[in-house]
Amino acid sequence: MRKFVMFVDLGCDLPVKYIEKYDFKTVALTVTIEEEVIAEYFDEAKKRKMWDAIRDKKNLKTSLVNVSEFIEGFSPYLEQGYDIFYMAISSGLSGTFNAARMAKLELEDMYPERTIKIVDSLSGSLAEGLLAIYAKEMLDEGMDWDLVEEKMNEMAVHMHHFFVIDDLWYIRRGGRLSGTKAFVASLLKVKPVCTANLKGEVTVVERHRGRKKALARIIEIVKEKIIDPINQIIGIGHGDDEKGAKETKDALEKELGVKNTILTSFGPIIGIHGGPGNIALFFLGKKREE
Repeated sequence: MRKFVMFVDLGCDLPVKYIEKYDFKTVALTVTIEEEVIAEYFDEAKKRKMWDAIRDKKNLKTSLVNVSEFIEGFSPYLEQGYDIFYMAISSGLSGTFNAARMAKLELEDMYPERTIKIVDSLSGSLAEGLLAIYAKEMLDEGMDWDLVEEKMNEMAVHMHHFFVIDDLWYIRRGGRLSGTKAFVASLLKVKPVCTANLKGEVTVVERHRGRKKALARIIEIVKEKIIDPINQIIGIGHGDDEKGAKETKDALEKELGVKNTILTSFGPIIGIHGGPGNIALFFLGKKREE
């Protein structure tokens, strides 16, 4: 039986119970909350601390995993004879994937008998997490690694992200929206429905007056684009709004007969830049737009 470990990063937003269930190893992007530096996977306690800081509009930032940190994280397993499969946050959202590829080149020279696979999820949050789960299940079944890599690259272009932005102040702070536009949208109670393209760019699909209308619309978008909803896992992410996320989950179950879901609050990669109140849906469907 092949010895291997599978890595994910902080961007996948999977609850700790899934990290433990699938025995994922983690590489943690560094998060700074004011003066405190956190370089480990976020459990619920750390998420609570993060969301309190976000709501207080404190200074938070994230840093990618660098080449030396990947080498340090991967080497002990390679030395023990394990192969490595890593599902990375989208190269369009972070430089982490490219750092992992550079580390891979160095490690392959050091451990030529070992296999290291680095897959660009083209995704973030639970979209990345869902791909990691699908990959791990295939690997555990003994599927050929080249075939798993091929399947993951194909699934990545079909993994959708649709979300409603609740408070544009956080998007404006990140430089993705002018202060004037954010102010006007706030006055009009406009809630953008957004998606992420294959380059990792966030684009506005539609705008709706009021959050209720915007949330109803993303359910309709899922119905238009999803493939085989009953036999896949749907990710439901939220910006510290569990009530809104559960209502969205109930709507999905009613409208689409969805059986399997993972519901969780966003981690720091999405949470810090998107702010509280956002609701996102992640699912496999028709091919995403470039």
